[in-house]
Amino acid sequence: MLWVDPPGKHPESVRQEALRYARELLNQFVLGKELIERHDLKWLDPHDDEVWELRTYLNKPQLRLFGWFPAPNHFVVIHCKRRDVLKTQAHWDNAIDRVIKKRWELMGDIPLFKGWAYGDYIN
Repeated sequence: MLWVDPPGKHPESVRQEALRYARELLNQFVLGKELIERHDLKWLDPHDDEVWELRTYLNKPQLRLFGWFPAPNHFVVIHCKRRDVLKTQAHWDNAIDRVIKKRWELMGDIPLFKGWAYGDYIN
């Protein structure tokens, strides 16, 4: 995974090495390998917002990739943050709001896919 929009360095100062670990995690998802609920992939509160995070955790800096599921087994990543900059609830709220705003730009009033449990999103 390379940072491509906008061109140049990642706006959150995420190094290419850290992005490589994120790409490996995304590859696991695409290949249908198991992602552990709340460890690799977490449904963020409030659940009604339908925002999720994919987590890298074995290497520093740890990354959080924020996005949503438009359908089962389909995950759209909107942005990523280094875990060490998500220090307060306001930082988390801003990360969630960014997904919601971008999703609205992309999807408009198309109804969101909503599940009841982890298995509704990943199977």
